[in-house]
Amino acid sequence: MANGTGLEAGIIVGSLDNSENIQLQRAFERANIKAAMMMPEDIAIGINLNSTFYHDRISIDSIPGFVVRGIGFTTMTRSFYRMDTLYALEARGKVLVNGARATETAMNKCLTSVALDAAGISTPATIVAENLKHALASFEKLGGDVLIKPVYGSQGIGIFRVQDKGYAENVFLEMFRNGHVFYVQEFHPWACPPGITASHPFDVRVVVIGGGIAGAMIRESPLETAWKTNVHQGAVPRAYDPPEEVRELARRAARAIHLDIAGVDLLFSAKTQDWVVLEVNCAPGWTGLAKVCDADIPARIVEFYRQRIRK
Repeated sequence: MANGTGLEAGIIVGSLDNSENIQLQRAFERANIKAAMMMPEDIAIGINLNSTFYHDRISIDSIPGFVVRGIGFTTMTRSFYRMDTLYALEARGKVLVNGARATETAMNKCLTSVALDAAGISTPATIVAENLKHALASFEKLGGDVLIKPVYGSQGIGIFRVQDKGYAENVFLEMFRNGHVFYVQEFHPWACPPGITASHPFDVRVVVIGGGIAGAMIRESPLETAWKTNVHQGAVPRAYDPPEEVRELARRAARAIHLDIAGVDLLFSAKTQDWVVLEVNCAPGWTGLAKVCDADIPARIVEFYRQRIRK
């Protein structure tokens, strides 16, 4: 496999050491599909040459398709180039799961929010702006209790809650001085819908693969006062068999962003007494889900990839 001969799948990853990426590669092997992990920065695009792509150990041209698990964190210019690589792979006939446009949309909270809103999917009121005046006005427009999020980010990193106007003004001013874009979202307190009992804040993660529900879980914060419910932030996963309304909302959110594979995060809001979609992830993890759900997510991804390649 030194030169990539015989490879039937590529796995584009942000980290070669990530345990879930390794599990996915092994799932391909169990299905008798030769697969290799690769970092996007190791792929060069050739134009008007004998090869369309270059890699120091893998023949990219011989691989029919790729599962996109991440592009890694880097400078903005390099991030744009890595997205260019995904678009170039598609332009030259490669199958991407997820596709380049869907990946780009899901990685960008602004584009995700716009897509969900355009599809008529309930999501928290949000203001995205570059202008400091818009940011300062957003605090009161959104009810004086807001979440400030990075436009690019995951696992709850870099998100914080602001409930004081003076503090919000200081935060916005510092962000403006450092060249940040403002993504400000109204805070929705949690509530328990029929069928769920919880004593701490929680949300629901639903994994959608190929339009079907592959698994779901409740993510409950370990503290009554905490509001972050990411497993990486200490939330405890619980088994959950979602009702059809939650399943359909998750499927609609995945379709709105054209994702083959999606992790959809939903909250039952005390404000609206209904479900709202908080986030849509294009490379959902399954470590927490595997603890409470029998679904084999890597195997489901491999099977979906196999179906896509055969089309």
